[in-house]
Amino acid sequence: MDCRLIKFARSCTDAGLKVILPHLPGLMDFIVVHDDMGRLEGIVTCQKLENSTSIAVFGFSTGGSYSMLLAANPNLKDNIGPVLLFSPIYDARAVADRIHDRAGSIHYLYKRIVS
Repeated sequence: MDCRLIKFARSCTDAGLKVILPHLPGLMDFIVVHDDMGRLEGIVTCQKLENSTSIAVFGFSTGGSYSMLLAANPNLKDNIGPVLLFSPIYDARAVADRIHDRAGSIHYLYKRIVS
């Protein structure tokens, strides 16, 4: 995990916030995979069961797009409060299309032909 992210998380906990840094194997390999979103959905659901207040989600780059998808999920949107995004690189539709690809193939994020 990136040391800058860990420092950011420590700063948040020093300010009194509870922080969860999930391990997202696909995102760590620069690919969008359904399992990563499933992990995030599970975290939001578990946190809501533990605590009755909504939670904030934040994400950097593609993680920001994941955060948008979580907030837009009809089953989770009432569990999510503030959404903080740092330069999401894909709009939520593009990420959702990649996650829900019927063929189940893995799409590489940076392998895009620009015309």
